[in-house]
Amino acid sequence: MLIGKHIAPLLVVPKSGEQNDQFAIYKSTCCGAEIVLVKGALFPLCHKHKLPAGWKIVTLIEPSDQRQKDKAA
Repeated sequence: MLIGKHIAPLLVVPKSGEQNDQFAIYKSTCCGAEIVLVKGALFPLCHKHKLPAGWKIVTLIEPSDQRQKDKAA
């Protein structure tokens, strides 16, 4: 997709069974169900449909120890 003169980057949507690399709130692409998933956890099946789903990031969550480091700096 073109936006102005730039090409928009492709968004990678993780799927059920893949490992999560960011602590965040995610929304399923099938029905909009939301989950909180820690870094390193596997993306689950959609809780509502019990089927594989894609998961879009809604909000990144910054770990509390990182917030404390940022405040000290």
